Amino acid sequence: MLGKFTTRGALYPSPERKGFTASVINNQWKILKVSPCETYHIDEDGPAYSFRFDRVLKYHAPGLAPVQDKTGGYHIDPEGNPAYLDRFIRTFGFYNNLASVEGVSGFFHIDSSGNEVYAKRYAWCGNFQEEKCAVRDFEGNFFHIDLFGRELYDNKYSYVGDFRDGVAVVQNSGGNHTHIDENGDSLHGIWFDDLDVFHKGFARARDENGWFHIDQNGREVYPQRYRDVEPFYNGIARVEDRYGAKLLINEVGKKIKTLRGPREDPFHIASAELVSYWRFFTLQSAIHFGLFDSLPCSFSCLENQIDLPSPSLKKLLKGLHEMGMVTKGEGDKWVPTDVGCYFSGSHPCSLKESAILWSGEHFDSWRGLKESLKEESSSFHKQHGKNWFEWINEEPNQVEQYHDAIAVYARRDYEDFLNVVDLSQHKNLIDFGGGVGELVTMILEKYPHINGQIFDLAEVIDQITIPDHLAGRLKGVSGSFFSSIPKIEVDGVILSRVLHDWSDEEASTILNNIKRSVEHNLGCTFYIVEKMLHEDDPSGGLLDLNMLVMTGGKERTREEFEHILNSCQLEIEAILPMTNVATVFKARMK
Repeated sequence: MLGKFTTRGALYPSPERKGFTASVINNQWKILKVSPCETYHIDEDGPAYSFRFDRVLKYHAPGLAPVQDKTGGYHIDPEGNPAYLDRFIRTFGFYNNLASVEGVSGFFHIDSSGNEVYAKRYAWCGNFQEEKCAVRDFEGNFFHIDLFGRELYDNKYSYVGDFRDGVAVVQNSGGNHTHIDENGDSLHGIWFDDLDVFHKGFARARDENGWFHIDQNGREVYPQRYRDVEPFYNGIARVEDRYGAKLLINEVGKKIKTLRGPREDPFHIASAELVSYWRFFTLQSAIHFGLFDSLPCSFSCLENQIDLPSPSLKKLLKGLHEMGMVTKGEGDKWVPTDVGCYFSGSHPCSLKESAILWSGEHFDSWRGLKESLKEESSSFHKQHGKNWFEWINEEPNQVEQYHDAIAVYARRDYEDFLNVVDLSQHKNLIDFGGGVGELVTMILEKYPHINGQIFDLAEVIDQITIPDHLAGRLKGVSGSFFSSIPKIEVDGVILSRVLHDWSDEEASTILNNIKRSVEHNLGCTFYIVEKMLHEDDPSGGLLDLNMLVMTGGKERTREEFEHILNSCQLEIEAILPMTNVATVFKARMK
Protein backbone atom coordinates (compact mmCIF):
# COMPACT_ATOMS: atom_id res chain seq x y z
CA MET A 1 0.00 0.00 0.00
CA LEU A 2 1.26 3.50 -0.85
CA GLY A 3 0.09 5.17 2.30
CA LYS A 4 -3.00 6.74 3.88
CA PHE A 5 -5.43 9.23 2.35
CA THR A 6 -4.56 12.96 2.41
CA THR A 7 -7.14 15.77 2.01
CA ARG A 8 -7.02 17.23 -1.50
CA GLY A 9 -9.25 20.34 -1.36
CA ALA A 10 -12.77 21.19 -2.42
CA LEU A 11 -12.71 19.17 -5.63
CA TYR A 12 -12.05 15.94 -3.74
CA PRO A 13 -14.38 13.94 -1.49
CA SER A 14 -14.12 13.73 2.24
CA PRO A 15 -13.09 10.31 3.61
CA GLU A 16 -15.06 10.32 6.81
CA ARG A 17 -16.45 6.83 6.51
CA LYS A 18 -15.26 3.38 5.52
CA GLY A 19 -17.54 0.89 3.78
CA PHE A 20 -20.78 1.19 1.81
CA THR A 21 -23.06 4.18 1.37
CA ALA A 22 -26.79 3.95 0.74
CA SER A 23 -26.18 4.83 -2.92
CA VAL A 24 -24.15 1.67 -3.34
CA ILE A 25 -26.87 -0.46 -1.88
CA ASN A 26 -29.63 0.97 -4.08
CA ASN A 27 -27.78 -0.06 -7.27
CA GLN A 28 -27.36 3.53 -8.54
CA TRP A 29 -23.95 2.44 -9.87
CA LYS A 30 -25.50 0.19 -12.51
CA ILE A 31 -26.51 3.15 -14.70
CA LEU A 32 -23.14 4.90 -14.52
CA LYS A 33 -20.74 4.83 -17.46
CA VAL A 34 -17.20 6.04 -18.04
CA SER A 35 -17.04 9.49 -19.65
CA PRO A 36 -15.45 9.84 -23.12
CA CYS A 37 -12.36 11.44 -21.55
CA GLU A 38 -12.19 8.60 -18.98
CA THR A 39 -11.71 11.02 -16.04
CA TYR A 40 -15.17 10.72 -14.41
CA HIS A 41 -18.48 8.83 -14.63
CA ILE A 42 -21.76 9.92 -16.19
CA ASP A 43 -25.46 9.03 -16.02
CA GLU A 44 -28.37 10.09 -18.25
CA ASP A 45 -28.18 13.69 -16.96
CA GLY A 46 -24.40 14.17 -17.18
CA PRO A 47 -21.52 13.92 -14.65
CA ALA A 48 -22.38 11.76 -11.64
CA TYR A 49 -20.19 13.89 -9.35
CA SER A 50 -18.01 17.02 -9.53
CA PHE A 51 -14.65 15.36 -8.99
CA ARG A 52 -12.14 14.65 -11.76
CA PHE A 53 -9.52 11.90 -11.74
CA ASP A 54 -6.54 11.05 -13.90
CA ARG A 55 -8.42 7.98 -15.07
CA VAL A 56 -11.45 5.91 -14.10
CA LEU A 57 -12.68 2.42 -15.01
CA LYS A 58 -16.24 1.06 -14.99
CA TYR A 59 -18.24 0.13 -11.89
CA HIS A 60 -18.58 -3.48 -10.78
CA ALA A 61 -20.57 -5.11 -7.98
CA PRO A 62 -20.71 -4.24 -5.12
CA GLY A 63 -20.88 -0.77 -6.74
CA LEU A 64 -17.27 0.44 -6.75
CA ALA A 65 -15.04 1.71 -9.57
CA PRO A 66 -11.21 1.82 -9.82
CA VAL A 67 -9.74 5.32 -10.16
CA GLN A 68 -6.29 6.88 -10.38
CA ASP A 69 -5.13 10.32 -9.24
CA LYS A 70 -1.98 11.94 -7.91
CA THR A 71 -2.33 10.08 -4.60
CA GLY A 72 -2.41 6.65 -6.25
CA GLY A 73 -5.02 4.04 -7.15
CA TYR A 74 -8.16 3.24 -5.14
CA HIS A 75 -11.92 2.65 -5.53
CA ILE A 76 -14.84 5.07 -5.33
CA ASP A 77 -18.59 4.75 -4.74
CA PRO A 78 -21.22 6.17 -7.16
CA GLU A 79 -20.92 9.63 -5.54
CA GLY A 80 -17.18 9.74 -6.18
CA ASN A 81 -16.24 9.12 -2.54
CA PRO A 82 -13.26 6.86 -1.66
CA ALA A 83 -14.37 3.45 -0.41
CA TYR A 84 -11.37 3.24 1.97
CA LEU A 85 -8.31 5.23 3.08
CA ASP A 86 -5.42 3.26 1.61
CA ARG A 87 -3.74 3.91 -1.76
CA PHE A 88 -2.12 1.51 -4.22
CA ILE A 89 0.00 1.78 -7.35
CA ARG A 90 -2.90 0.49 -9.47
CA THR A 91 -6.38 -0.87 -8.85
CA PHE A 92 -8.71 -2.98 -10.98
CA GLY A 93 -12.40 -3.92 -10.98
CA PHE A 94 -14.23 -6.07 -8.45
CA TYR A 95 -15.05 -9.66 -9.47
CA ASN A 96 -16.61 -12.09 -6.99
CA ASN A 97 -16.50 -9.04 -4.65
CA LEU A 98 -12.70 -8.96 -4.68
CA ALA A 99 -10.42 -6.59 -6.61
CA SER A 100 -6.87 -7.06 -7.85
CA VAL A 101 -4.48 -4.27 -6.79
CA GLU A 102 -0.79 -3.58 -7.22
CA GLY A 103 1.15 -2.42 -4.16
CA VAL A 104 4.83 -1.70 -3.68
CA SER A 105 5.45 -5.34 -2.76
CA GLY A 106 3.42 -6.87 -5.61
CA PHE A 107 -0.12 -7.80 -6.63
CA PHE A 108 -2.83 -9.13 -4.30
CA HIS A 109 -6.60 -8.87 -3.72
CA ILE A 110 -8.67 -6.65 -1.46
CA ASP A 111 -12.30 -6.60 -0.35
CA SER A 112 -14.69 -3.63 -0.69
CA SER A 113 -13.30 -2.03 2.47
CA GLY A 114 -9.74 -2.08 1.17
CA ASN A 115 -8.64 -4.96 3.40
CA GLU A 116 -6.17 -7.46 1.96
CA VAL A 117 -7.70 -10.93 1.61
CA TYR A 118 -4.43 -12.84 2.06
CA ALA A 119 -0.82 -12.01 2.94
CA LYS A 120 0.98 -13.40 -0.12
CA ARG A 121 2.17 -11.14 -2.96
CA TYR A 122 2.44 -11.99 -6.66
CA ALA A 123 4.14 -10.57 -9.73
CA TRP A 124 0.65 -10.33 -11.26
CA CYS A 125 -2.96 -11.15 -10.41
CA GLY A 126 -5.93 -11.54 -12.71
CA ASN A 127 -9.59 -11.17 -11.77
CA PHE A 128 -11.65 -13.80 -9.98
CA GLN A 129 -13.96 -15.80 -12.23
CA GLU A 130 -16.10 -18.56 -10.74
CA GLU A 131 -14.31 -17.93 -7.41
CA LYS A 132 -10.93 -18.80 -8.95
CA CYS A 133 -8.17 -16.46 -10.12
CA ALA A 134 -5.09 -16.74 -12.33
CA VAL A 135 -1.85 -15.46 -10.76
CA ARG A 136 1.87 -15.33 -11.65
CA ASP A 137 4.54 -15.76 -9.00
CA PHE A 138 7.92 -14.01 -8.97
CA GLU A 139 9.56 -17.02 -10.67
CA GLY A 140 7.28 -16.54 -13.68
CA ASN A 141 4.96 -19.50 -12.97
CA PHE A 142 1.20 -19.26 -13.54
CA PHE A 143 -1.48 -21.12 -11.56
CA HIS A 144 -4.88 -20.52 -9.91
CA ILE A 145 -5.87 -19.55 -6.37
CA ASP A 146 -9.20 -19.60 -4.52
CA LEU A 147 -10.99 -16.73 -2.72
CA PHE A 148 -8.73 -17.20 0.32
CA GLY A 149 -5.51 -17.06 -1.72
CA ARG A 150 -4.89 -20.81 -1.52
CA GLU A 151 -3.33 -22.59 -4.51
CA LEU A 152 -5.87 -24.90 -6.17
CA TYR A 153 -3.31 -27.50 -7.30
CA ASP A 154 0.43 -28.26 -7.28
CA ASN A 155 1.25 -27.85 -10.98
CA LYS A 156 2.80 -24.68 -12.40
CA TYR A 157 2.42 -23.49 -15.99
CA SER A 158 3.82 -20.96 -18.44
CA TYR A 159 0.35 -19.41 -18.64
CA VAL A 160 -3.20 -20.07 -17.45
CA GLY A 161 -6.53 -18.58 -18.48
CA ASP A 162 -9.71 -17.88 -16.53
CA PHE A 163 -12.13 -20.65 -15.58
CA ARG A 164 -15.38 -20.91 -17.48
CA ASP A 165 -17.98 -23.51 -16.50
CA GLY A 166 -15.37 -25.21 -14.35
CA VAL A 167 -12.71 -25.55 -17.06
CA ALA A 168 -9.58 -23.48 -17.81
CA VAL A 169 -6.90 -23.50 -20.51
CA VAL A 170 -3.27 -23.92 -19.43
CA GLN A 171 -0.02 -23.70 -21.41
CA ASN A 172 3.10 -25.73 -20.67
CA SER A 173 6.72 -24.64 -21.14
CA GLY A 174 6.75 -26.16 -24.62
CA GLY A 175 3.97 -23.82 -25.77
CA ASN A 176 1.24 -26.50 -25.90
CA HIS A 177 -2.22 -26.07 -24.40
CA THR A 178 -4.78 -28.30 -22.70
CA HIS A 179 -7.83 -28.06 -20.43
CA ILE A 180 -7.88 -28.59 -16.66
CA ASP A 181 -10.79 -28.87 -14.23
CA GLU A 182 -11.29 -27.09 -10.90
CA ASN A 183 -8.95 -29.52 -9.13
CA GLY A 184 -6.16 -28.93 -11.62
CA ASP A 185 -6.64 -32.36 -13.20
CA SER A 186 -6.38 -32.78 -16.96
CA LEU A 187 -9.79 -32.87 -18.60
CA HIS A 188 -8.82 -35.01 -21.61
CA GLY A 189 -5.00 -35.17 -21.65
CA ILE A 190 -4.66 -33.86 -25.23
CA TRP A 191 -2.36 -30.92 -25.98
CA PHE A 192 -2.82 -28.41 -28.81
CA ASP A 193 -0.83 -25.54 -30.35
CA ASP A 194 -3.56 -23.16 -29.20
CA LEU A 195 -6.85 -23.60 -27.40
CA ASP A 196 -9.93 -21.76 -26.15
CA VAL A 197 -12.41 -22.41 -23.34
CA PHE A 198 -15.57 -24.36 -24.04
CA HIS A 199 -18.64 -22.58 -25.39
CA LYS A 200 -21.86 -24.56 -25.64
CA GLY A 201 -19.99 -27.86 -25.48
CA PHE A 202 -17.24 -27.08 -28.00
CA ALA A 203 -13.85 -25.37 -27.89
CA ARG A 204 -11.71 -23.83 -30.60
CA ALA A 205 -8.40 -25.66 -31.00
CA ARG A 206 -5.38 -25.31 -33.27
CA ASP A 207 -2.71 -27.72 -34.44
CA GLU A 208 0.09 -27.21 -36.96
CA ASN A 209 -2.43 -27.38 -39.82
CA GLY A 210 -4.93 -24.82 -38.57
CA TRP A 211 -8.02 -24.21 -36.44
CA PHE A 212 -10.95 -26.57 -35.77
CA HIS A 213 -13.42 -27.47 -33.00
CA ILE A 214 -13.16 -30.17 -30.34
CA ASP A 215 -15.68 -31.72 -27.96
CA GLN A 216 -15.25 -32.03 -24.20
CA ASN A 217 -13.25 -35.24 -24.64
CA GLY A 218 -10.67 -33.36 -26.69
CA ARG A 219 -11.73 -35.08 -29.92
CA GLU A 220 -11.97 -33.14 -33.17
CA VAL A 221 -15.57 -32.96 -34.37
CA TYR A 222 -14.56 -32.83 -38.06
CA PRO A 223 -11.29 -33.44 -39.97
CA GLN A 224 -11.03 -30.10 -41.80
CA ARG A 225 -8.62 -27.33 -40.77
CA TYR A 226 -9.21 -23.60 -41.21
CA ARG A 227 -7.31 -20.33 -40.97
CA ASP A 228 -9.76 -19.22 -38.31
CA VAL A 229 -12.91 -20.48 -36.61
CA GLU A 230 -15.44 -18.76 -34.36
CA PRO A 231 -17.29 -20.45 -31.46
CA PHE A 232 -20.53 -22.24 -32.35
CA TYR A 233 -23.62 -20.07 -32.07
CA ASN A 234 -26.80 -22.17 -31.79
CA GLY A 235 -25.30 -24.93 -33.88
CA ILE A 236 -23.41 -22.92 -36.51
CA ALA A 237 -19.95 -21.32 -36.66
CA ARG A 238 -18.30 -18.92 -39.09
CA VAL A 239 -14.92 -20.11 -40.39
CA GLU A 240 -12.29 -18.96 -42.89
CA ASP A 241 -10.69 -21.57 -45.13
CA ARG A 242 -7.09 -21.66 -46.41
CA TYR A 243 -8.04 -19.63 -49.48
CA GLY A 244 -9.72 -16.84 -47.51
CA ALA A 245 -13.34 -17.89 -48.13
CA LYS A 246 -15.80 -17.27 -45.28
CA LEU A 247 -18.14 -20.21 -44.61
CA LEU A 248 -20.84 -21.29 -42.19
CA ILE A 249 -20.50 -24.84 -40.86
CA ASN A 250 -22.58 -26.94 -38.50
CA GLU A 251 -21.42 -28.95 -35.49
CA VAL A 252 -20.22 -31.88 -37.61
CA GLY A 253 -18.26 -29.65 -40.00
CA LYS A 254 -20.74 -29.70 -42.89
CA LYS A 255 -20.78 -26.49 -44.94
CA ILE A 256 -24.11 -24.72 -44.69
CA LYS A 257 -23.43 -21.56 -46.66
CA THR A 258 -20.64 -19.64 -48.40
CA LEU A 259 -20.58 -16.11 -47.00
CA ARG A 260 -17.64 -14.90 -49.09
CA GLY A 261 -15.71 -16.41 -51.94
CA PRO A 262 -11.98 -17.19 -51.79
CA ARG A 263 -9.49 -14.31 -51.68
CA GLU A 264 -6.80 -16.51 -53.22
CA ASP A 265 -7.26 -18.31 -56.53
CA PRO A 266 -6.58 -22.08 -56.22
CA PHE A 267 -5.55 -22.09 -59.90
CA HIS A 268 -2.77 -19.59 -59.23
CA ILE A 269 -1.70 -21.53 -56.14
CA ALA A 270 -1.51 -24.73 -58.20
CA SER A 271 0.41 -22.91 -60.92
CA ALA A 272 2.90 -21.51 -58.38
CA GLU A 273 3.58 -25.01 -57.04
CA LEU A 274 4.68 -26.12 -60.53
CA VAL A 275 7.44 -23.50 -60.50
CA SER A 276 8.28 -23.69 -56.79
CA TYR A 277 11.88 -24.46 -57.79
CA TRP A 278 12.17 -20.78 -58.82
CA ARG A 279 12.27 -19.91 -55.12
CA PHE A 280 14.73 -22.70 -54.32
CA PHE A 281 17.28 -21.63 -56.93
CA THR A 282 16.86 -17.92 -56.16
CA LEU A 283 17.71 -18.62 -52.52
CA GLN A 284 20.58 -20.92 -53.46
CA SER A 285 22.07 -18.26 -55.75
CA ALA A 286 21.86 -15.58 -53.05
CA ILE A 287 23.67 -17.87 -50.61
CA HIS A 288 26.28 -18.79 -53.22
CA PHE A 289 27.13 -15.13 -53.89
CA GLY A 290 27.24 -14.33 -50.15
CA LEU A 291 24.46 -11.76 -50.35
CA PHE A 292 23.02 -12.45 -46.87
CA ASP A 293 26.49 -12.18 -45.34
CA SER A 294 26.76 -8.62 -46.72
CA LEU A 295 23.48 -7.35 -45.27
CA PRO A 296 22.44 -4.83 -44.08
CA CYS A 297 23.89 -2.79 -46.93
CA SER A 298 22.91 -0.18 -49.51
CA PHE A 299 22.70 -1.16 -53.16
CA SER A 300 25.81 0.81 -54.04
CA CYS A 301 27.69 -0.99 -51.26
CA LEU A 302 26.41 -4.36 -52.46
CA GLU A 303 27.61 -3.58 -55.98
CA ASN A 304 31.15 -3.45 -54.61
CA GLN A 305 30.81 -6.67 -52.58
CA ILE A 306 28.75 -9.04 -54.73
CA ASP A 307 30.35 -10.42 -57.90
CA LEU A 308 27.35 -9.75 -60.14
CA PRO A 309 26.47 -7.17 -62.81
CA SER A 310 24.23 -4.41 -61.39
CA PRO A 311 21.14 -5.45 -63.41
CA SER A 312 21.49 -9.03 -62.19
CA LEU A 313 21.94 -7.89 -58.59
CA LYS A 314 18.75 -5.83 -58.85
CA LYS A 315 16.85 -8.84 -60.22
CA LEU A 316 18.14 -11.06 -57.42
CA LEU A 317 17.19 -8.54 -54.71
CA LYS A 318 13.73 -8.07 -56.22
CA GLY A 319 13.15 -11.84 -56.24
CA LEU A 320 14.30 -12.16 -52.63
CA HIS A 321 12.10 -9.22 -51.68
CA GLU A 322 9.06 -10.95 -53.20
CA MET A 323 9.94 -14.10 -51.28
CA GLY A 324 10.04 -12.17 -47.99
CA MET A 325 13.76 -12.79 -47.45
CA VAL A 326 14.95 -9.15 -47.67
CA THR A 327 13.32 -5.75 -47.38
CA LYS A 328 14.17 -2.05 -47.63
CA GLY A 329 15.27 -0.46 -44.38
CA GLU A 330 16.27 3.08 -43.38
CA GLY A 331 18.68 5.04 -45.55
CA ASP A 332 17.96 2.93 -48.64
CA LYS A 333 19.64 -0.08 -47.04
CA TRP A 334 18.68 -3.64 -47.88
CA VAL A 335 18.19 -5.68 -44.69
CA PRO A 336 17.38 -9.37 -44.11
CA THR A 337 13.93 -10.21 -42.75
CA ASP A 338 13.41 -12.39 -39.67
CA VAL A 339 13.42 -15.35 -42.08
CA GLY A 340 16.27 -14.23 -44.33
CA CYS A 341 18.67 -13.64 -41.42
CA TYR A 342 19.03 -17.43 -40.99
CA PHE A 343 20.99 -17.62 -44.26
CA SER A 344 23.83 -15.48 -42.95
CA GLY A 345 26.85 -17.47 -41.83
CA SER A 346 27.13 -15.29 -38.70
CA HIS A 347 23.70 -16.23 -37.33
CA PRO A 348 23.98 -18.58 -34.31
CA CYS A 349 21.41 -20.86 -35.96
CA SER A 350 22.63 -20.31 -39.51
CA LEU A 351 21.06 -22.50 -42.21
CA LYS A 352 23.78 -21.69 -44.71
CA GLU A 353 25.40 -25.12 -44.44
CA SER A 354 21.98 -26.77 -44.66
CA ALA A 355 21.18 -24.87 -47.85
CA ILE A 356 24.39 -26.14 -49.44
CA LEU A 357 23.74 -29.70 -48.22
CA TRP A 358 20.15 -29.91 -49.51
CA SER A 359 21.16 -28.60 -52.95
CA GLY A 360 23.58 -31.45 -53.66
CA GLU A 361 22.94 -35.18 -53.50
CA HIS A 362 19.59 -34.64 -51.77
CA PHE A 363 18.30 -32.60 -54.70
CA ASP A 364 19.58 -35.14 -57.23
CA SER A 365 17.99 -38.00 -55.29
CA TRP A 366 14.56 -36.34 -55.32
CA ARG A 367 14.64 -36.50 -59.12
CA GLY A 368 14.17 -40.24 -58.67
CA LEU A 369 11.05 -39.95 -56.50
CA LYS A 370 8.83 -41.68 -59.09
CA GLU A 371 11.08 -44.76 -59.09
CA SER A 372 11.34 -44.73 -55.28
CA LEU A 373 7.57 -44.74 -54.97
CA LYS A 374 7.13 -47.48 -57.52
CA GLU A 375 9.87 -49.71 -56.13
CA GLU A 376 9.49 -48.70 -52.43
CA SER A 377 13.24 -48.16 -52.22
CA SER A 378 15.81 -45.40 -51.85
CA SER A 379 16.56 -43.32 -54.93
CA PHE A 380 19.89 -42.33 -53.37
CA HIS A 381 20.94 -45.96 -52.94
CA LYS A 382 20.03 -46.71 -56.54
CA GLN A 383 22.08 -43.77 -57.82
CA HIS A 384 25.17 -44.35 -55.64
CA GLY A 385 25.14 -48.09 -55.04
CA LYS A 386 25.27 -47.65 -51.25
CA ASN A 387 23.12 -46.15 -48.52
CA TRP A 388 23.33 -42.51 -47.48
CA PHE A 389 25.35 -43.14 -44.31
CA GLU A 390 27.90 -45.38 -46.01
CA TRP A 391 28.37 -42.77 -48.74
CA ILE A 392 28.69 -39.72 -46.50
CA ASN A 393 31.19 -41.36 -44.15
CA GLU A 394 33.48 -41.93 -47.13
CA GLU A 395 33.40 -38.19 -47.87
CA PRO A 396 35.28 -36.29 -45.09
CA ASN A 397 34.14 -32.86 -46.24
CA GLN A 398 30.55 -34.00 -46.63
CA VAL A 399 30.33 -35.68 -43.23
CA GLU A 400 31.54 -32.53 -41.47
CA GLN A 401 29.10 -30.37 -43.40
CA TYR A 402 26.26 -32.79 -42.69
CA HIS A 403 26.80 -32.83 -38.94
CA ASP A 404 27.25 -29.05 -38.82
CA ALA A 405 23.89 -28.67 -40.58
CA ILE A 406 22.15 -31.21 -38.34
CA ALA A 407 23.60 -29.55 -35.22
CA VAL A 408 21.71 -26.34 -36.04
CA TYR A 409 18.38 -28.16 -36.04
CA ALA A 410 19.42 -29.96 -32.86
CA ARG A 411 20.17 -26.73 -31.01
CA ARG A 412 16.70 -25.45 -31.87
CA ASP A 413 14.70 -28.59 -31.13
CA TYR A 414 16.53 -29.98 -28.12
CA GLU A 415 15.63 -27.01 -25.95
CA ASP A 416 12.08 -28.32 -26.21
CA PHE A 417 13.27 -31.82 -25.28
CA LEU A 418 14.68 -30.47 -22.02
CA ASN A 419 11.41 -28.66 -21.30
CA VAL A 420 9.26 -31.74 -21.96
CA VAL A 421 11.35 -34.51 -20.40
CA ASP A 422 12.43 -34.63 -16.75
CA LEU A 423 15.81 -36.40 -16.54
CA SER A 424 16.59 -35.51 -12.93
CA GLN A 425 16.28 -39.15 -11.76
CA HIS A 426 19.08 -40.34 -14.06
CA LYS A 427 22.81 -40.61 -13.31
CA ASN A 428 24.20 -42.03 -16.55
CA LEU A 429 22.77 -41.46 -20.03
CA ILE A 430 23.84 -42.50 -23.51
CA ASP A 431 22.72 -40.92 -26.77
CA PHE A 432 22.79 -43.52 -29.56
CA GLY A 433 23.40 -41.84 -32.89
CA GLY A 434 24.17 -38.66 -30.95
CA GLY A 435 26.27 -37.05 -33.69
CA VAL A 436 28.68 -34.44 -32.38
CA GLY A 437 26.91 -34.30 -29.01
CA GLU A 438 24.56 -31.31 -29.15
CA LEU A 439 21.82 -32.95 -27.08
CA VAL A 440 24.07 -34.64 -24.51
CA THR A 441 25.97 -31.41 -23.94
CA MET A 442 22.74 -29.53 -23.24
CA ILE A 443 21.60 -32.27 -20.85
CA LEU A 444 24.83 -32.30 -18.87
CA GLU A 445 24.81 -28.52 -18.58
CA LYS A 446 21.29 -28.59 -17.15
CA TYR A 447 21.88 -31.62 -14.88
CA PRO A 448 25.36 -31.38 -13.23
CA HIS A 449 24.91 -34.77 -11.55
CA ILE A 450 24.53 -36.71 -14.83
CA ASN A 451 27.35 -38.36 -16.79
CA GLY A 452 26.88 -38.82 -20.52
CA GLN A 453 28.07 -40.91 -23.46
CA ILE A 454 27.68 -40.52 -27.23
CA PHE A 455 27.50 -43.61 -29.42
CA ASP A 456 28.10 -43.18 -33.15
CA LEU A 457 30.35 -44.28 -36.01
CA ALA A 458 34.08 -43.77 -35.51
CA GLU A 459 34.16 -41.11 -38.23
CA VAL A 460 31.62 -39.08 -36.27
CA ILE A 461 33.13 -39.63 -32.82
CA ASP A 462 36.47 -38.33 -34.15
CA GLN A 463 34.82 -34.97 -34.81
CA ILE A 464 33.59 -34.47 -31.24
CA THR A 465 35.23 -31.76 -29.16
CA ILE A 466 34.36 -32.18 -25.49
CA PRO A 467 34.07 -28.79 -23.71
CA ASP A 468 36.53 -28.29 -20.87
CA HIS A 469 33.77 -27.87 -18.31
CA LEU A 470 32.40 -31.33 -19.22
CA ALA A 471 35.72 -33.18 -19.19
CA GLY A 472 35.35 -36.34 -17.13
CA ARG A 473 31.56 -36.34 -17.50
CA LEU A 474 31.24 -36.92 -21.25
CA LYS A 475 32.84 -39.47 -23.54
CA GLY A 476 32.38 -40.86 -27.03
CA VAL A 477 31.88 -44.54 -27.86
CA SER A 478 32.37 -45.67 -31.46
CA GLY A 479 30.54 -48.56 -33.08
CA SER A 480 27.65 -49.55 -35.32
CA PHE A 481 23.98 -50.09 -34.56
CA PHE A 482 24.09 -53.26 -36.64
CA SER A 483 27.03 -54.87 -34.87
CA SER A 484 27.36 -56.23 -31.39
CA ILE A 485 27.28 -53.30 -28.96
CA PRO A 486 29.32 -53.76 -25.76
CA LYS A 487 27.67 -53.74 -22.33
CA ILE A 488 27.07 -50.15 -21.25
CA GLU A 489 26.43 -48.94 -17.69
CA VAL A 490 23.55 -46.46 -17.99
CA ASP A 491 20.07 -45.90 -16.60
CA GLY A 492 18.78 -43.96 -19.61
CA VAL A 493 18.98 -44.35 -23.39
CA ILE A 494 18.27 -41.58 -25.89
CA LEU A 495 17.57 -42.41 -29.53
CA SER A 496 16.76 -39.21 -31.39
CA ARG A 497 15.73 -39.20 -35.05
CA VAL A 498 17.45 -42.49 -35.74
CA LEU A 499 14.65 -44.96 -36.38
CA HIS A 500 13.12 -42.92 -39.22
CA ASP A 501 16.31 -43.50 -41.23
CA TRP A 502 15.60 -47.22 -41.44
CA SER A 503 13.00 -49.77 -42.48
CA ASP A 504 10.90 -51.55 -39.84
CA GLU A 505 13.19 -54.58 -39.93
CA GLU A 506 16.33 -52.47 -39.56
CA ALA A 507 14.76 -50.33 -36.81
CA SER A 508 13.93 -53.51 -34.87
CA THR A 509 17.53 -54.70 -35.25
CA ILE A 510 18.81 -51.40 -33.86
CA LEU A 511 16.47 -51.52 -30.86
CA ASN A 512 17.27 -55.15 -30.08
CA ASN A 513 21.03 -54.52 -30.25
CA ILE A 514 20.75 -51.53 -27.93
CA LYS A 515 18.44 -53.40 -25.60
CA ARG A 516 20.94 -56.28 -25.27
CA SER A 517 23.72 -53.82 -24.43
CA VAL A 518 21.80 -52.24 -21.52
CA GLU A 519 19.38 -54.96 -20.36
CA HIS A 520 21.54 -55.74 -17.32
CA ASN A 521 20.63 -52.22 -16.07
CA LEU A 522 17.28 -52.89 -14.41
CA GLY A 523 14.75 -50.16 -15.02
CA CYS A 524 16.66 -48.54 -17.87
CA THR A 525 14.46 -45.94 -19.61
CA PHE A 526 14.38 -45.32 -23.36
CA TYR A 527 13.65 -41.84 -24.76
CA ILE A 528 12.89 -42.16 -28.48
CA VAL A 529 12.47 -38.85 -30.35
CA GLU A 530 10.69 -39.06 -33.71
CA LYS A 531 8.03 -37.38 -35.81
CA MET A 532 4.68 -39.10 -35.20
CA LEU A 533 2.31 -39.25 -38.15
CA HIS A 534 -1.49 -39.18 -37.82
CA GLU A 535 -3.73 -40.92 -40.33
CA ASP A 536 -6.02 -37.92 -40.92
CA ASP A 537 -3.31 -35.27 -40.54
CA PRO A 538 -1.09 -34.45 -43.55
CA SER A 539 1.74 -33.07 -41.43
CA GLY A 540 4.97 -34.97 -42.06
CA GLY A 541 3.95 -36.26 -45.46
CA LEU A 542 6.81 -34.59 -47.33
CA LEU A 543 9.32 -35.61 -44.66
CA ASP A 544 8.10 -39.19 -45.05
CA LEU A 545 8.80 -38.97 -48.79
CA ASN A 546 12.28 -37.59 -48.09
CA MET A 547 13.13 -40.54 -45.87
CA LEU A 548 12.03 -42.95 -48.63
CA VAL A 549 14.13 -41.15 -51.25
CA MET A 550 17.28 -40.70 -49.16
CA THR A 551 17.49 -43.71 -46.85
CA GLY A 552 14.60 -46.07 -47.58
CA GLY A 553 13.33 -45.21 -44.10
CA LYS A 554 9.96 -43.82 -43.04
CA GLU A 555 8.05 -41.66 -40.60
CA ARG A 556 5.59 -43.67 -38.51
CA THR A 557 2.20 -43.48 -36.82
CA ARG A 558 1.66 -44.22 -33.15
CA GLU A 559 0.43 -47.71 -34.02
CA GLU A 560 3.55 -48.39 -36.07
CA PHE A 561 5.81 -47.27 -33.22
CA GLU A 562 3.88 -49.42 -30.76
CA HIS A 563 4.24 -52.43 -33.06
CA ILE A 564 8.03 -52.06 -33.39
CA LEU A 565 8.60 -51.35 -29.69
CA ASN A 566 6.38 -54.23 -28.57
CA SER A 567 8.19 -56.60 -30.92
CA CYS A 568 11.43 -55.60 -29.16
CA GLN A 569 9.87 -56.08 -25.71
CA LEU A 570 9.77 -52.35 -25.01
CA GLU A 571 6.64 -50.92 -23.41
CA ILE A 572 5.58 -47.31 -23.98
CA GLU A 573 5.05 -45.48 -20.68
CA ALA A 574 4.26 -42.03 -22.05
CA ILE A 575 3.99 -40.14 -25.33
CA LEU A 576 5.15 -36.55 -24.86
CA PRO A 577 4.50 -33.94 -27.59
CA MET A 578 7.68 -31.90 -28.12
CA THR A 579 7.45 -29.80 -31.29
CA ASN A 580 5.51 -29.85 -34.55
CA VAL A 581 8.13 -32.23 -35.95
CA ALA A 582 9.02 -34.33 -32.91
CA THR A 583 7.41 -36.44 -30.19
CA VAL A 584 9.13 -38.23 -27.29
CA PHE A 585 8.24 -41.88 -26.71
CA LYS A 586 9.20 -42.85 -23.18
CA ALA A 587 9.56 -46.63 -22.87
CA ARG A 588 10.91 -49.33 -20.56
CA MET A 589 12.03 -52.91 -21.08
CA LYS A 590 9.32 -55.48 -20.34
